[in-house]
Amino acid sequence: MINPVNFQSNAVDLQGNVLPGAVIEVRNVSTGALVSLYSDLNNTGISNPFNANALGFFQFFCESQTVNIAAMKDGVSVSWDDIFLNDKSNGFTLTQAITLPLEIGSSITTTGYHTVNDGGAGQYIVVGENTGTDDGGSYLNMVNGNQLELINDGSVSVLQFGAKGDGATDNTLAIQNTFDYAKKIHIPEGLFVVGNPGISVRDGTTVLGTGPESSVLKKKAGLSELDPILREINTGTDFLTVKDFTMYDMGLIGNGDQALPSASGSGLLRFYSSENLALYRCSFSKSKSYGVGLQGNAATSGTDKKGPNINVYIENCLFFENGLQEYLIGSDTSDGIDFKSSDRATFLGCKAWNNGDKGFDIRARQLSMTDCYSFENNGSGFALQIEPELDATTNIEPATAILAGCFAKDNLGNGFSVVPQVRAGVINGLQFTTFSSCESFGNTHNYAITSEGTNVLAVSTVSMIGCRSINPLTGTRHFLGSGAADEINISGCTFKGGDDKCITISADQSGPLNISGSLFTDLADSAINSSTHVDANTLITGCIFRNINGAALQGASNCTVSGNDYINVSSTTLLSLSGTNNRVYDKKLGPRNISSQATLPLDEKTDVFYLLGTTNITDIAPSWGGRIITLIFKGTITIFNGNSLKLSGDISGVNDSTISLIFGGGLWYEVSRSIHV
Repeated sequence: MINPVNFQSNAVDLQGNVLPGAVIEVRNVSTGALVSLYSDLNNTGISNPFNANALGFFQFFCESQTVNIAAMKDGVSVSWDDIFLNDKSNGFTLTQAITLPLEIGSSITTTGYHTVNDGGAGQYIVVGENTGTDDGGSYLNMVNGNQLELINDGSVSVLQFGAKGDGATDNTLAIQNTFDYAKKIHIPEGLFVVGNPGISVRDGTTVLGTGPESSVLKKKAGLSELDPILREINTGTDFLTVKDFTMYDMGLIGNGDQALPSASGSGLLRFYSSENLALYRCSFSKSKSYGVGLQGNAATSGTDKKGPNINVYIENCLFFENGLQEYLIGSDTSDGIDFKSSDRATFLGCKAWNNGDKGFDIRARQLSMTDCYSFENNGSGFALQIEPELDATTNIEPATAILAGCFAKDNLGNGFSVVPQVRAGVINGLQFTTFSSCESFGNTHNYAITSEGTNVLAVSTVSMIGCRSINPLTGTRHFLGSGAADEINISGCTFKGGDDKCITISADQSGPLNISGSLFTDLADSAINSSTHVDANTLITGCIFRNINGAALQGASNCTVSGNDYINVSSTTLLSLSGTNNRVYDKKLGPRNISSQATLPLDEKTDVFYLLGTTNITDIAPSWGGRIITLIFKGTITIFNGNSLKLSGDISGVNDSTISLIFGGGLWYEVSRSIHV
């Protein structure tokens, strides 16, 4: 005890007669318990009760409090009631203040809630009985029947409602009462345990912590996590939308109870719908389910229907080690953050790692993610999906997803995945998805743009600019496009390593594929496989293909290849084009052998051909306008003027004779010839 209060008096009866040797008893007014007494400032204990001296004098020291003192001798008893003992150097805690005989209108400043300097200090005014409801913080009932009313200076600490950050006390009621009373709430350094059903959040609430490792809300051990730590208000018939909620510098931790067999949970922070939600420098970890759940349209009808999440901003937040129970790994309820039905969501500098399924599971209509990291998750690093409105019957407004400087590494699912979602029978997709300066290492398909159902477009336009893809997992792709988009644009990107095809575009991909200025290196199979991409245009220009154990391009029809460099790529498998109307402008491929036929077919791999055989030629297959070819005779062959051939006359060549032709207007026109005899 610090600075004990001294009390001294004489024991006398009501007539003023001294009571020598009287028995003195001291009890706390609030609790009725005997008070711990001391004989001096050095805290030397004495008994309670004790005896006055032969002259009736007595004294004692004790902590600041309100006491009842009784003196008893020979059947005579006198008392001093509601004695206010105050060490002015320490002041009063709130638990002491409620015992004081304070009159209405007076005020008091406390030095703590439970103990001096415990952080629960505040200013109070004394008001009449039943002015407010005693909630342990804003109003408190006093021993004398009055109430103490908290003077709110704008920010209220959970300690002012009796919470204890000791890692053991169940603070559910104290913190809920704080949230019910205040809009600006301070949670200081400490580990604050929260039980079920969690803390309901009102509109306009701002929570201020001191840091995600110092100000921590933790789920009470042994409880199911079907109830989150922070949640929306449940009216009994509906879950209310949480509006204008902001939280800074907080850590939320689950109990991670492996013994609980429930197959799902609700995460640490769960709102079924929200507007203007902002999280700064917070962490969410060790949940039995996902870290954060913004559930959106989770119901399909009735009063339980939920709305979208509108205007969400999350900056420098961490999501890790959630949903790691054996029976939850790979489950859709074990993501770092599970985010449904969002309009206008922004993530900046966030990280997700070692979660039971996806790092970021984001279903949004307008999404921006900058400098976010996702690694070592049991599902995809970034799973981007689109959900229509719950009752939508037609396409919703155009949706966009822009990811800049994001990083996915060593996820067991895809690094970056874009997939549509079905809701109320409507399938829709992101219409514009852009990856800028993103990196993906060692994932199952580093980038995957896939559809759901037959001929369903997940994304209308996909653009990759300045991205890198390194060593996807065994048997997977750098980029997988499956019914993915009207248009795919890849520019200035690097693709390195891997034991399977680098880029694969499936048969139901209907739009153009444009790849420019990109590097393909150290590949064990083909660089670009669009051989089933029949109906669309493929443009490959300005790329470098190096150390490739397969074709640079496996294509079908309508492929244009121009200005590319090939280093250590087999000339026999360099380009594999199976369809028609293909254009190859790369002159570095060298002459190709071709056997003469009546109608001479052309290989798009080169524009220079060695003409073999003895069959005379009466026509040449059509090609693209402006194409110039050169035929070099390696046998005695005649090419006849006629059909689509507009020559200055028949040409009968022998070894090393040449003729050059240009295709235009459906006809081949002679440019020049040289005859060797």
